Order: sequence, then structure tokens, then C-alpha cells
Amino acid sequence: MKKKRLEQREAQDPTARQPLQELRDALLDLHKTLIDSERAVYETNVGPIQSPHHFLQLLSNDPWFAWLRPISQLIVAMDEALDAEEGLTSDIVDALMNESVFLLCSRQKREGNSVSAT
Repeated sequence: MKKKRLEQREAQDPTARQPLQELRDALLDLHKTLIDSERAVYETNVGPIQSPHHFLQLLSNDPWFAWLRPISQLIVAMDEALDAEEGLTSDIVDALMNESVFLLCSRQKREGNSVSAT
């Protein structure tokens, strides 16, 4: 089964796969940095996190970390697309890249508007 998936992955057009893989890797690095930063702020304001399990529970359920969940979900969606048996299409790549822009860029930037100081 794994061999078939690997062969399928190798048979795909690398030009469709590579940009999504690169974005996923960069997003994962950003996600880790944001989690580490937010953990430090949380521990300063609320108190120490008792264990890795406690931290996972906070990441999953606590409102303090809720803003990170859409990024986590996007990374999971990228992983699923990259590992899917049916192959990666340009439509899937475009949708995931657009979702990244939606999550990470301000509305003004997404819409091409500039904000000027008055």
C-alpha cells in the first residue's frame, strides 16, 4: 500500500506539488513560532503549563489559543492533500494557497487596497 502511494506521488507533476509542499513547510515553521510565543505569553499572564498533555489540551480547547486553530487545520488539510491517493490537482493547490492568503493577510492586502495615514 505504501509503495503504491509513493509511486503515485512520484508520478504526479512536481510543479503542482512543490509550491504546496514549500508553503506547508513554511506555514509549519510559522505555526511553531506562534505557538511558542503564545505559550510564553500565556505562562506570563496565567501561570505555568503543567505538562505537554496540559498544553495540548489548552491548544485544543482553551479560548486563549483559539486563533491558532485555523492555521493548524490548514496545515492538516495540506498534509491530507499531499498524501491523498487520488492525486494533487491544481484546483486543490490553488484552494489551499488561497486559504493561506485569507488566514495570513489583512483584508486590505487581500483586496489590493492600501491604507493611507491621514
